[in-house]
Amino acid sequence: MEKIIEIYNLTLSDLLNKLTISVDKNDFITISGPNNCGKTALFRILNKELPYNGKILIDNIPIEDYKIDDYYKKIYFIFPKEISFSTNIVEEILSKYLNKKNEKKYNSLLKKLELDKILKKDYRLLDIKNIIKIQLFIGLLNYNILFIDDIYKYFDINEAKKLEEIILKNKANKTIVMTISNLEFSINSDKLYILSDGIFMLEGDPKTILEKDNILNKLGLKVPFMIDLSVKLRDYDVVKEIELDMDRMVDKLWK
Repeated sequence: MEKIIEIYNLTLSDLLNKLTISVDKNDFITISGPNNCGKTALFRILNKELPYNGKILIDNIPIEDYKIDDYYKKIYFIFPKEISFSTNIVEEILSKYLNKKNEKKYNSLLKKLELDKILKKDYRLLDIKNIIKIQLFIGLLNYNILFIDDIYKYFDINEAKKLEEIILKNKANKTIVMTISNLEFSINSDKLYILSDGIFMLEGDPKTILEKDNILNKLGLKVPFMIDLSVKLRDYDVVKEIELDMDRMVDKLWK
């Protein structure tokens, strides 16, 4: 597989300790961990906000070798509370990303994110949910590498699942790295990393990682209900494998 993001021995004061990770092109990666474990700090480093020791390559090029404009044409960061534009009206902001090639996707994303309802609004007066939707719109429409910092915590669970569905349906040909607080939103990713004590303590297939409930609970992380239930039922030989769908689980239990 082609590596698109490579980080080696990344160190930042007491937060990160020789952290190493490589991400394949077009992979969808989730990163979780206890509060203040360094998830956002990692993104701040990649956004060239913090000094660090170590090596970072994006598309085989050290990040310090990129010209600023070239770097931010390739990568898009979503930090939910940080956004500014040269114009204030939502329609004017979004229309800058419209062209003949992406018109169909532009209109589809506009409706799915319900941004068509706020086109005449001043973005500075919007709530955090709509700000995040604007950021997602721009990222999913116009960029191939996205770093998304813990957006789901600003939405209730049903709203967050709708956003997740939009991301999953529009992630083709994109490399997405997302930090999350709720491990439920790791299940559909290609790989889950658990960050603690400055290193990735666990990494791999999300379902496999989420079965390690003893470790996750010690870190203060809550295992998704269906995963937790499946593991317990499997331990008692009630089911043979992890089941994520409640209706299917009920069917299995009644058989």
